[in-house]
Amino acid sequence: MLVGLRGAFGDVSVGRMTTAYATAGKDPFNATFMQARGNGGMVGGFGGLGNGSYVDNAIGYSNKFEMVSVNATFGLDQSENTDATSDKNNGEHMYALRVNVDLSPVEIWVAHTNADEYGQASQTRGTNDFQATKVGAEFKTGAFTVMGQYENITHENAISGVDTNNAGDFYMLTGTYRMGANTFMLGFGQFSAENNDRDQQWVAAGVRHAFNRNVMVHAGVRQTEYDAGAASTGNKETAVG
Repeated sequence: MLVGLRGAFGDVSVGRMTTAYATAGKDPFNATFMQARGNGGMVGGFGGLGNGSYVDNAIGYSNKFEMVSVNATFGLDQSENTDATSDKNNGEHMYALRVNVDLSPVEIWVAHTNADEYGQASQTRGTNDFQATKVGAEFKTGAFTVMGQYENITHENAISGVDTNNAGDFYMLTGTYRMGANTFMLGFGQFSAENNDRDQQWVAAGVRHAFNRNVMVHAGVRQTEYDAGAASTGNKETAVG
């Protein structure tokens, strides 16, 4: 739930929201079993810090200045301090910023999230440090759209300094072709982990048919291949639906 205010100054919102870092909507397979996030094409929701999902107790701002759009999120950290001698909140707030530039027919974007020790009482993040940076571009001409994105994820234990399985680089490339009510989609992605035995590769192909503005169906196939550990030859998952 959130409340907001809109005016010439831009949009201001307070409450539970997706952060400015998220660009899950750039993935043509988003919100389907074929999507890139969580499958090696882009980082997943990660408790609201990545692509998708939500953060609580946040303040958001967005505005557009001609061809430049600015989005920012500030997340209040109200988790308990792990220092037993203090009854204060942890107070390690997070922030996310994204800038989009529309150079039609090309759009480019740059985004960054800093959430070191944010919500350190959370079992998902523990006392870990998390930072994410991305750059992407989308080209549209007629019925064709091509999108590419790169993400660098830093996620390490703040005490030991050891990288977790989420740290590494995501590379993603998608293409779509629209023909009437049908949209044909292809996607490829690679996750190169700092922990080298956790690499992933994502490939997807599908089609979406729109019956009208409110009803559509999609079908296709996704294959995710990943290393399961140093002692394993890896695993491959294929989903058809």
